[in-house]
Formats: sequence, C-alpha cells, structure tokens
Amino acid sequence: MQTLLITGGTGFLGKYLANKLKYQYKVVLTGRNQWHNQQAADFTDCEVIPMEVSQMENVREVFSFIKPDIVLHAAAAKNIFLSEIHPQECMQTNVVGSQNIARIAIERNIQTVIGISATTASPPVTGMYAMSKAMMEKLFAQYASHTDTQFLNVRLANILYSTGSLLRVWHQCASEGQLLPITDKQMTRFFMNTEEAVHLIERALQYATDWKGKTITQPMRAIEIATLLKYWIKKYKGGYKVVGKRIGETLHSFLIGDEELDFAEEVLIGNEKFFIISPQQKVQKPLQKRFSSETADKYTDKEINTLIDADELYRYHNFCMLKPRTLHAHTYHTTEQP
Repeated sequence: MQTLLITGGTGFLGKYLANKLKYQYKVVLTGRNQWHNQQAADFTDCEVIPMEVSQMENVREVFSFIKPDIVLHAAAAKNIFLSEIHPQECMQTNVVGSQNIARIAIERNIQTVIGISATTASPPVTGMYAMSKAMMEKLFAQYASHTDTQFLNVRLANILYSTGSLLRVWHQCASEGQLLPITDKQMTRFFMNTEEAVHLIERALQYATDWKGKTITQPMRAIEIATLLKYWIKKYKGGYKVVGKRIGETLHSFLIGDEELDFAEEVLIGNEKFFIISPQQKVQKPLQKRFSSETADKYTDKEINTLIDADELYRYHNFCMLKPRTLHAHTYHTTEQP
C-alpha cells in the first residue's frame, strides 16, 4: 500500500480526504497546531505528525521519516483579509512552504505531488492570497517540466461549510443574534461540496501521469449572494449589514480567466468534463471564453434551501467535531432588504 501524506491535513478538507482515502492508501496527516493534530488523529484514525511547511529542515525530517509516495499539499494560510494585513505569513506558508514541499519531494524522488489551489489563482489575480496560490501553480508547473516527480495542481471553488466559509459565519452570527455580514449583494461565487472537491482530487491522483505539470478543474456552479441572503432571511428571519468588500476581494470570481484561454482546453472522461490548464504551453483547441461566476450556471432555489438547512450544517459540524448551535428566528432591525 502506498503512503499518502496530506500537508495541512488537520483542516476541514484534509480530514475529509483522510477518511475517504485511508482505505486505498496509508494516510499520514501533518499540521502545525497540536490541538488540531490531536483532534484529527482521534477523528480519522490516521497518523498525524507536526510539521511547519515554511521550515525546510522540518519538511525534510518528516519526509525522511514517513517516506511518502504521494503528497497532497493542502497546507495554506487561507484568510484573504489577514493575508493582506500580514503578507509575510501568507508568503512564508503559501509560497515558501510550497517551494519547500517541492524541493524535498524532488530530493526524495517522490512519485506525485498535487497542489490544492483555488479559483482565486485564476486571472485577474488580485490580493496577496490569490497571488500566493497563482505562484504555487506556476512553481509546480515549472518543477514538473524538469523532474521525474509528477507535479500538478487542482483548482477548487469555495467548499461549503469549510472553516471560515460564508455559511459557517452566517450560522454563527444567527445563533448569537447578530446581523449577517454582507460584503456586496451583487457578489457571486463558485461553490462546491466536500464530495465534489474530493472527487476532483481523486481524478487528479488517477490521471497524474497524463496531467503532469497542469492545473485541473471542472465546470462549477455559482450562487448570487443576494439570492442566498434572500432565502436565508425567508427561512430564519433576521437581518443583515453591508460591510463592503474587503481588501483582496473581487465582485466575481473566475475559474478560467481571459489570460489563460490560450492555455486551457476542455477534456471529456466518460460523461465528466474537465478543464486542463497548461501554463507553459498553448493548446491546440483553446477555450473560447472565460468561465466566470457571474455567467456560470447557478444553483436552483431548491438546492439553496437545502444548503442553508440547519440539518446540513449539523452534518458538517458533526464531521468537524464542532458543537452545533441551535438556530432561532431572531428579529433584527435593518434598513435594507435583499
């Protein structure tokens, strides 16, 4: 059985990946927070080792001890606002950390390294976090071009109910009787659930040889924040406050940006559609238009109602070992309506 190491494996997605992949691989998780490490070990039954990706010798030591065949690199500083306020932390973790993982992987002749990226890496790149993810994609593509290690990236959307995500924040605010914070009602975002995220990563593992040096993603659906807000208030009552866009945020997000079109192509595997981005080489049949959350297919009303259901949050809270709070229909005062 091959050994698969997940950096940042004690986070929301890492734990979900561990529970899904531990029957196919010997899964080892790494994280820098000792409390989260213990939680993840108890929950997944997988080995968990402390590791700070920004410290090369620490990475070298762990890789030497674990001897992984495959690395899923999910460790990242993900808070967009804090990345702008403290760019050095974002740079150290997301860029230097990714470079350290890549260099030690090459040094140890590791078979496959998959970087977990995000739609923010797609142009136009705005903000420190987006820039750091774009740099990771470029680094892995470059390393893939002159080493035997199969480097590739998987570009994910916002994962529903993940740590710090919009719905988690709203549920927290509603349970405490607070107004829901809204940056801009016209904003749209791509969303995916954990099962979809894991499936895309599994596909990347399956086709790592063919997709070496590339960034992989799939067509995704989006939600208008105003629509999400409307159904939330209809279901739970209450109100909201517009706080304005934060530094580094954009009105819409892009899965494939204009500058990537000549380097991106559509690939069908069975009935599944994928977008394959070759950052260092133009493709023969490039995409003709960008893929934006503004114009992408949207979630249906029924699906949105399911997404905001308290039972759905409970399922994810239970998964993350968080104590769910009861939602009440609070009444707030607001001068704005969605």
